[in-house]
Amino acid sequence: MTMKIAGTVEELEVMIEAAAQARRAFVEFINTMAHKCGAMFNLPHLLANALLINPVIGYNATDMPIKQASFPHYTCPTARL
Repeated sequence: MTMKIAGTVEELEVMIEAAAQARRAFVEFINTMAHKCGAMFNLPHLLANALLINPVIGYNATDMPIKQASFPHYTCPTARL
């Protein structure tokens, strides 16, 4: 299967950097919550991270994302199989 990539190299670099920044923000959110939960419930930091990652991913996973659904030229993400 061949995938056609639209855009210039510069546009793709910007898109990759934006995706990396979003990932860092997501990881930092879970990490911050783990610090708070660890302090509140006296949990080790890695355990708090492990307990939080699935609910946070579940909360953010959706088949109809609101922001993308409001722009008809974007298709929904196909991350789910």
